Amino acid sequence: MRIQGTEVAKDSSGVVIMDDNFASLVTVLRWGRCVYNNIQKFIQFQLTINIAAIGINFIAPISAAIAKEKPIKEPMEKPPVSRTEPLITSIMWRNLPQFLYQIGILLIMQFKGEKIFGVDDKATTALILQ
Repeated sequence: MRIQGTEVAKDSSGVVIMDDNFASLVTVLRWGRCVYNNIQKFIQFQLTINIAAIGINFIAPISAAIAKEKPIKEPMEKPPVSRTEPLITSIMWRNLPQFLYQIGILLIMQFKGEKIFGVDDKATTALILQ
């Protein structure tokens, strides 16, 4: 396919090595494998942390609050809830700005925390994770 085939290969590839040096190929492969390995590490970390957090955030309220709180009279004084009424009410949706505020603060700390607080990367990470 000669030149035409080469152009098709260039257009459909993710990486194009512009020289015929074998060392360049080795470098590209090393970087690609390193990025792949880092993605796997990130996914492993996220799965571990998030599954643990979901488990704790699901089990703790059920065992501590839902099952242990004594019944009160107030719910009986309200009318029954319709089957079509949403579980998440408009009052609950009011907390959306609070969620966005927290995300904004965490992102600022992630990317500008070292400069703002005058600390190193490890201290910034500790601030965010705590």
